[in-house]
Amino acid sequence: MMNFLKKFAVGGAAAAVLTLSGPAFAKTIINNGSFESGLTGWTVSRGAVDIETAPIAPQDGTAFAELVGQTNALLRQTVKLKTGRYVLSLWYSPEAATKAATSKLGWNIGGLATGVLSTANGATVGNWVQLQVEFLVHATKNYQLSLANYGKAGGFVDNVAIAPVPLPAAGFGLLGAMGVLAGLRRRKKV
Repeated sequence: MMNFLKKFAVGGAAAAVLTLSGPAFAKTIINNGSFESGLTGWTVSRGAVDIETAPIAPQDGTAFAELVGQTNALLRQTVKLKTGRYVLSLWYSPEAATKAATSKLGWNIGGLATGVLSTANGATVGNWVQLQVEFLVHATKNYQLSLANYGKAGGFVDNVAIAPVPLPAAGFGLLGAMGVLAGLRRRKKV
């Protein structure tokens, strides 16, 4: 009986660790989301996109992309997404120009999620504002992430990421409980 209690206690401790440890966030699917390697991984479909290190500090790393004003710049990247839930995250700042109020950044992830960031969303010249949007993928395939500048002023983009939404902590609890049940089943066979 004492041997059984030792095995059960070890199994229960492992279940507690699994339950208490939070889920790890997955690595981003985006290639070169902080533009540290210039435009590697990205395609400029129209207009002009420059890699900058100023007039504001990058949000992440040492560089960011400028979607040049009055060119309606369009920046794209193809990403393969599997069925599941994902989060698109990016940082945006209107270009430090006199027409910043007209700076708008449109974003679209293969028609699954779309929107516009502008000064109306709280973006201010010289300051980064973060967009985080969760979306659901129903079919595994390639999708186009598109970032487009609209308006007379350009916009800055940095730290673009798409990552799977982690398994909820309840899932880890279920895994732990299954481990305890497997230990009990093993005990009956011994």
